[in-house]
Amino acid sequence: MVYEAGYISATTGSNQVEGFGTCWLSYCHAGDVMVINDIEYEILSIDDNHLLTLSVNYFGESIESGNYIINTLPVIKTLDELKVDAVLEINRLAGDKIILIYPIYKQLNIGRSVDAPLMWAWIDSVRDLSNAENSAVNLAADSASIQSVIAGFKAALEML
Repeated sequence: MVYEAGYISATTGSNQVEGFGTCWLSYCHAGDVMVINDIEYEILSIDDNHLLTLSVNYFGESIESGNYIINTLPVIKTLDELKVDAVLEINRLAGDKIILIYPIYKQLNIGRSVDAPLMWAWIDSVRDLSNAENSAVNLAADSASIQSVIAGFKAALEML
């Protein structure tokens, strides 16, 4: 993937590159390659959305508002990172489902009582389902199993 939003300022002899209109934290990583005036520089660190550090000093002519590209490397997540993402996705989906109906009852000032037992049973079933699926994610042995759990959760939510 190539990232090239905004412009840069680079000074001869410095390994710091300043970005303008850039969002480097979201799209770039250490190890990616920045190309400035057809010269490749490895990125040592992304310091913030508008400042990065090259692994060597920039040796071209100093530039202000210059063009660049960053060739980004694919980020491969660990199984634990995939599990965290899956739990967050399941919780988001459950929350979205509950948000569809809960505000109506909240606006009508119906509390957790005999006033609305079906609504609370439904919310509890969504929560119970998400808790069970989160447990299944934590037991998953690979990314395919995680994706299967998420797909099953989505299908089960549709039936509620």
